[in-house]
Amino acid sequence: MNDRVRVATESLYQELIDAEAAAFIGAAPFERTPDRVAQRNGTRLRTLATTAGELALRIPKQFSLTIARWLTTFST
Repeated sequence: MNDRVRVATESLYQELIDAEAAAFIGAAPFERTPDRVAQRNGTRLRTLATTAGELALRIPKQFSLTIARWLTTFST
């Protein structure tokens, strides 16, 4: 029973993390939009200790597109 609670909690946290990343970036994974302000660059594993047990979460890495857009203004 405890393992089911841990797995459900881990899934819920991961969905929330992914939704927050999509909202911050301005696009879902592999989605192309002009509103995108950053780009995903893989994930890093982090462990979160809870009363349900230790959760293995994938935290998305991203980088800002501000510099990339600035650099493209110089290309001819």
